[in-house]
Amino acid sequence: MGVDEILVNFEEPEVLKKYFIGGMCGYDKLGLPIRIEPFGGLDMRGIMKSVKKTDLEKVVIRNCEELAQECKYQSEIHQRRIDGFTLIFDMTNFNKKMLWKPGLNLYIHNAEILQNNYPGLQKRMFIVNAPAIFPILWKVAKPIINKDVRKKIKVLGRDYKQELLKYIDKDQLPAYLGGSMTGPNGDQLCLHKICHGGEVPSEYFIDEAIQTKYMEVITVNAGNELKIECKIPSPGSVLSWSFKTEENSIGFGITMKTMTDTRERVVMARSKVDSHILEQDGSIVCEKEGKCEYYTSC
Repeated sequence: MGVDEILVNFEEPEVLKKYFIGGMCGYDKLGLPIRIEPFGGLDMRGIMKSVKKTDLEKVVIRNCEELAQECKYQSEIHQRRIDGFTLIFDMTNFNKKMLWKPGLNLYIHNAEILQNNYPGLQKRMFIVNAPAIFPILWKVAKPIINKDVRKKIKVLGRDYKQELLKYIDKDQLPAYLGGSMTGPNGDQLCLHKICHGGEVPSEYFIDEAIQTKYMEVITVNAGNELKIECKIPSPGSVLSWSFKTEENSIGFGITMKTMTDTRERVVMARSKVDSHILEQDGSIVCEKEGKCEYYTSC
């Protein structure tokens, strides 16, 4: 599904509408749209039990596209170029459960979509209410954040409300962050604009019996590798995959040989995926006729 199709046809799962944090809310003094992410309210474990990986990726891409479109709109209003947004990353209520590695890995993966596909869109990031454990999180995230992005990140202290007002007018900042903006009935959290997350109810969890009903069951013993060959009949063919493991993560990658070049080319480098927690799915468009191999290892 391409970007245009995501914007028009993607139907966001209800659980993501209700529990996947964040929202666009106001503009800073430079006219940049503001996105607020209350990270402390994110139940990534519950979300990963409720959706596919591609559902999350599509929501992230849609959010980026909406921010990019808002920048174009603001450029027209202000008659000057506005080509980025300000992010406020609120860590209120952060706890050690959120250090769960599969959840952190997926959140970082989603952040990489922004970094790799929309370079320069995030102009600055303010981290507020950082917990004492923050240095550990930073150590995990820092290696995959490029230098330009790291320069745009500011970790604010206890006076963060006053500090934010140096960059954002009071009426453009939610009351709970030190501004004067409120939602219906004086809602200081501005829930009409920002999803604050919360624990995902179990009724949203995907029934594994239904999820795997049409899947083939294959056993791959520890230390072994499985390869599945797939013919690509013509240019433009779509290669797709969907799999889940009962126990443990697994290595997954894709290689290809074309009809004119029998050398093996890496289409997707092998990497470890948490397929025992989140169904792994995706697709690519093949430009040439040939053969592809999915390969997994335990």
